[in-house]
Amino acid sequence: MTGSKDRENAQMLSQKILIPQILSLCQQGQTASAISTATGLPIEEVRGIIAEASARSRILFIFMDREKPATVIDVCGVTQSVQIINLTDNMLSRAFGVRENPDWNDYEDFLESRCMPRTRHGIRDELRELGVDTYDPFQIIEKTAGRVYGDGQWLRRMSQEWITQYDSIRESAPNETELRRRILALLKQESGKVNDERNESVIL
Repeated sequence: MTGSKDRENAQMLSQKILIPQILSLCQQGQTASAISTATGLPIEEVRGIIAEASARSRILFIFMDREKPATVIDVCGVTQSVQIINLTDNMLSRAFGVRENPDWNDYEDFLESRCMPRTRHGIRDELRELGVDTYDPFQIIEKTAGRVYGDGQWLRRMSQEWITQYDSIRESAPNETELRRRILALLKQESGKVNDERNESVIL
């Protein structure tokens, strides 16, 4: 019994040690089969590790043009995948303009475009005021919501609860038009909840 437990612990330790290598290979575009061969882990375990890490690293933003939702931006840091759904036909309001299938580099460029210029005089003082150690666009946007002086566009990060509802809508919507309609309805419902919470906080 003890020997079986020891083998189980050794297997878990080996898997834990290999996780960074697995995720690194995944980011390089390697398939689960190739990663399994490289690490010696069963392909089911490799897929499980990638799936779990992907769920943890997933982020979903709504790019807003003032108070109007313009683009859903659904990203995964592990697989470096980017999926978008445009909620408006106005190219100037969309996060990526005419581009329908942005890649990870496009996403990183977009994030930086929603920050102060990294070459701005006094940038270190600005970062310090934000509580950010280095010029990291993601960390900056977490503080500023991607608001840039001169326009009314910004990024709204969605909760895990909202993402779960969004995933359900994506699976059930029969076509793109209905998908957009349902997403906009869900966002309107979420905005109503936020407003109710604000009103309650004022009353209290």
